[in-house]
Amino acid sequence: MATARVAIKYGIRGFSSAIVTACAAGAQAVAEALRLIRAGDADVVVCGGSDASLHPTIASAFTNARALAHGWPTPEQASRPFDRRRNGFVLGEGSAVLVVERAALADARGAAGYADLTGWGASTDAHHPTMPRPDGEGAADAMRSALADAGLSPPMWAMSTHTAPAPGSGTWPRPRPCARCSAPTSPRSAPPRARPAICSVRPARSRRWSARWRWPGHAAAHAQSGGPGPGLRVGPCPEPGQACPDPRRPLQLLCLRRPQPQPDLRSAHHPCHQKPVRGAPLTIQGIAHIEYHCADAEQSAADLVAGYGFRRDARQPGRSGRSGGVRSVELSQGGIRLRLSSAADPGHPVARFVARHGDGVAVIALGCADPGAAVERAVRHGARQTEPGLVAGFGDVALRFVAAEEPPPAAKELLEALDHVAICVPAGQLAPAVRFCEAALGFHRIFGEYIEVGAQAMDSSVVQSGSGAVTFTLIEPDTARQPGQIDSFLDAHEGTGVQHLAFRTPDIATAVRTFRSRGVEFLSTPATYYQQLEQRLGRTVIPVATLRELDVLVDQDHGGQLFQIFTRSVHARRTFFLELIERQGAGTFGTANIKALYEAVERQSATSSAGR
Repeated sequence: MATARVAIKYGIRGFSSAIVTACAAGAQAVAEALRLIRAGDADVVVCGGSDASLHPTIASAFTNARALAHGWPTPEQASRPFDRRRNGFVLGEGSAVLVVERAALADARGAAGYADLTGWGASTDAHHPTMPRPDGEGAADAMRSALADAGLSPPMWAMSTHTAPAPGSGTWPRPRPCARCSAPTSPRSAPPRARPAICSVRPARSRRWSARWRWPGHAAAHAQSGGPGPGLRVGPCPEPGQACPDPRRPLQLLCLRRPQPQPDLRSAHHPCHQKPVRGAPLTIQGIAHIEYHCADAEQSAADLVAGYGFRRDARQPGRSGRSGGVRSVELSQGGIRLRLSSAADPGHPVARFVARHGDGVAVIALGCADPGAAVERAVRHGARQTEPGLVAGFGDVALRFVAAEEPPPAAKELLEALDHVAICVPAGQLAPAVRFCEAALGFHRIFGEYIEVGAQAMDSSVVQSGSGAVTFTLIEPDTARQPGQIDSFLDAHEGTGVQHLAFRTPDIATAVRTFRSRGVEFLSTPATYYQQLEQRLGRTVIPVATLRELDVLVDQDHGGQLFQIFTRSVHARRTFFLELIERQGAGTFGTANIKALYEAVERQSATSSAGR
């Protein structure tokens, strides 16, 4: 319909088609124009591409795919497709239309062309919907085809096997070893004289960067002639060192313009693209610590020290001990801080929490630049303050706002950070919980998915702080389906609560082997899970044999791969467990592994029931 409307408006007749190949559509339209002219089916072709993506459905789809830039304060800063800090693209709308014609016709009307089209090539790497092959072979195939079609040889274009793929979409493929030198294709790791060039294997989706062919004087010539706008000529390209056949159009090197001011791409008609400012500036910088209430703090701390290598926090010795009838123990590892508390007095709040819910996370302490302002903002948007610096958060799980501290010096440890906190809420409470995080905490919803496992189903949303350091995974059951594990958690826990903490590790294989040797038990994974793994995901960073040996799950998104494993719950009510997670560029949360996890938990439940 789009091409038909253009043809009707301007009276253009002849062959007409619409190309729908996502990022490649505009470039493929130009290639189709070249092919039509070469075949003698046309002398002039109007071609181009358009992108009208500011729509809630499209925004939701890209959000679920984790393809949109996040954590940046403005669109101008977020759109950086070739920057090492890129983490996605910014939605925008735009179009570009070109006139492709025979060189003789362009010369006859005195048109100042942008370039001479001499060849084209296209290829698919059959790898992943949003992520190119790590070795860039798909892009290389397209370049070879284009060079061959133009009668050119690769050496004049300085094609290098040290080229690192940098998607113009702004997504982040993980650098892989270079085939020639077996060194990671990263500018920092390559030898000084062999630092890789950067090429874009996909067109830039945002407006911040644009590429153009430079033609000295062509704008002035166009202004003087008053002729039709410039386009692309179909004709020969001069060999290196030879003069251009037309002095009016000397071809220079392809260059990138400086970053241009970018308009606000958020549409007033689509609220999902707007980030309303609500209250005080966002100051949450990370999770300072987790407060875990339990029946016996000393025993729980001893289990974490012996099994996971936590140590008593020597930086804050004064916080460990007995105060006000409460025994507290501070533990730390990497950037993870845990405070375990128990109380002998049954009337104490810690003891009441344990009596109702069992051992579990009772407080999430958020490190802030201005705790007072953060509390004021939360209260202004509906949070109930229970004591200074503490507000009700999710059911009986409270939020404490504390002053952010300088992180300790980096050290190589098996657990390096708290990746995310998974919180189960009753049916119908997911949307209010998300709104609370957005309004009271200044978080943004970055991911959401409805997950079905057999007759069970659940809905989930992931919210994250502006700093990207605090992530909550919120889950509610679908009560229209058969009751499942989330329903069981809510019943056994007696309401909303933290289902698990996810600890990030730089080496999940070593961590699993080490913790398992110390007595930690992990959930097993069906052998069938690994049988089709390579066919489904391709080559995995960790060999499939190792994953099978350790029962580690793997998932993949546009940024890379994610490896995860869950501990066998030792909780009396089976309502709390831990997760180990290693991110190799991936930003999602292993949705494809939910079914395998559910099956493993079902087997654990069946075994526990049989042993009673």
